[in-house]
Amino acid sequence: MTEYKFDKADRLIANPESGPRIVLFYGPDPGGVTERAAMMTERLVGKDAFAVTRLDADETGSEPGRLADEVFAGSLFAGRRVVRLRTGTRSVAPAVQPILDAPPSDTWLIIEAGDLRKGSPLRALCERATTAAAIPCYADNDAALGRMIDDEVRSAGLTIAPEARQMLVPLLGADRAASRAEIRKLCLYAASGGTIGVADISAVIGDGAAVAVDDAVEAALLGDVAAVDRGMRRLLSAATAPSTVATAAERQIIQLHRLRAAIDRGSTASAVLQAMRPPPFPARRQVLEQQLRRWPRPMLDWALQRIGDASRDARLYPATGAAIVSEALIAIALRPGRRQSAA
Repeated sequence: MTEYKFDKADRLIANPESGPRIVLFYGPDPGGVTERAAMMTERLVGKDAFAVTRLDADETGSEPGRLADEVFAGSLFAGRRVVRLRTGTRSVAPAVQPILDAPPSDTWLIIEAGDLRKGSPLRALCERATTAAAIPCYADNDAALGRMIDDEVRSAGLTIAPEARQMLVPLLGADRAASRAEIRKLCLYAASGGTIGVADISAVIGDGAAVAVDDAVEAALLGDVAAVDRGMRRLLSAATAPSTVATAAERQIIQLHRLRAAIDRGSTASAVLQAMRPPPFPARRQVLEQQLRRWPRPMLDWALQRIGDASRDARLYPATGAAIVSEALIAIALRPGRRQSAA
């Protein structure tokens, strides 16, 4: 079993020579998959474009021997080579098997996949093989986001105020590449000031919640079916994994459930929102107030079950995952109907 997680995976990416020549990156965070594959590639061959060969599943699926030919071909100028394979609808496991059996010494095969379920052929193949590493890429938690913020701010020669850092973390998370892009944009904006403050975040990121997936989730919770449909189409055209959307929806529904529970115990909407840490931006606060008015606790229980089932089914049936999650969000948008609950 060679599944790499957390610090072990980071160490392998930083020092790929120490590990196997076949590395599979997979998971619900497509930005994380792409970023980690790119980082490992750069560690191995730098910016040398001639040392990198890119293939996709259609090529290897229709010509199973093509992948092995590329991996075992000698480098044109000698030295290290990287073959990057992006998976798709065709299975690439048969093409990968012979490389696992006899891996090359000077070429790395880096495979970029989606949210592979446990037991899927490619994932099982790489997890069982001693000559491969399987690295799952999930949405960053708050601690990982904090480290990313600190690294980027330090690299830019800046500092960030504690309250600004606290405010920034919740605005990031579902897609690693998108999160890093937002942080770098913020650093560029604040470069002349030396220190990133709350005002900088409000000006650059505001309440736009760095991750676009939140737009579809917010639309569902506000009952805007048309916006849900538009948001899902944009996300899917950008190759966002359906499970990423489902996870974001679960997170938001759980937050609403906690707020609603406090209100039902006798607090007011204003008080529970004021007590949030960090406190929401004004625009975000207004959205939360609208959602709390729309969603009584029994309905939130139902919504959490509905999106949880969709998240599970999307992983079990990846070919129809987008339709499953879209249907769940539209059902959530329609469910409360005319039923309202005063906050």
